[in-house]
Amino acid sequence: MASQAEVAAHLLLSDRRLRDLAKLPGAPVPQGRGDWELDAWRHFYIRYLRSNRRDTTSNDEPEAGDNSPEKNREQWLKNEERQERILMARVKRRILAKRYAPIELISVAVSRVAVELRTRVESWPPRLKKVWPEMPQEASSVLREELAIALNELSDIRIDFSDYDVSDIERDLDRVESLARDDTDDGC
Repeated sequence: MASQAEVAAHLLLSDRRLRDLAKLPGAPVPQGRGDWELDAWRHFYIRYLRSNRRDTTSNDEPEAGDNSPEKNREQWLKNEERQERILMARVKRRILAKRYAPIELISVAVSRVAVELRTRVESWPPRLKKVWPEMPQEASSVLREELAIALNELSDIRIDFSDYDVSDIERDLDRVESLARDDTDDGC
């Protein structure tokens, strides 16, 4: 019979680790205070180490039956779903941080800017006539033509949703973040 400290020293364990092992099913129970059976503990500890080694090797090496196409596809689908959840969580965080807006909102904002710009630019020729009454007719017509071309190009801006991909979100957000980091780095 040996004490707990002697059994722990014999098995090269700490007293705390030995107490944790004593709580496992199948561990030898001391008969009394300081009555730990050294041989029983040695056999139990060897069985414990062997079972742990078997568990870790069986987890690392898949069995031959696990390589079936159905299981591989199922695992691939699980991985894809997990990646999508991670991506959507990132997007939600960016939306909440107001660093990202859906492309529909961006197109509405761009069209509003175009309308406001159009009303502002259309008021330029009459203002120029007030400031410069003897403005030549050729200059006035060239100015009106160029403004009309620019405004028509602004009104023709359309977003092609077929080219849009969910991965564009991450790429665009990374680009915006890198630009923001560059802006903050210059100030330091």
